[in-house]
Amino acid sequence: GLGGWLCEKAIERAWAFGANRVWVHTCTLDHPRALDAYQRRGMKIYKTENHTQAIAEKVSGPWPGAYDE
Repeated sequence: GLGGWLCEKAIERAWAFGANRVWVHTCTLDHPRALDAYQRRGMKIYKTENHTQAIAEKVSGPWPGAYDE
């Protein structure tokens, strides 16, 4: 539930700062209900694109030297 509240507050702040448009980019790696959550908060689908990108099966870890003392 925190994500929805944060989204609402971010949208409210953007309008309060004088934004002309507020948008979000999402993809299939986002939560399955994310698009619905954005639409319930007044956002509309502007454009859809289909891209394929390879994703590493294993996370490579932090930056080089992160564990050096």
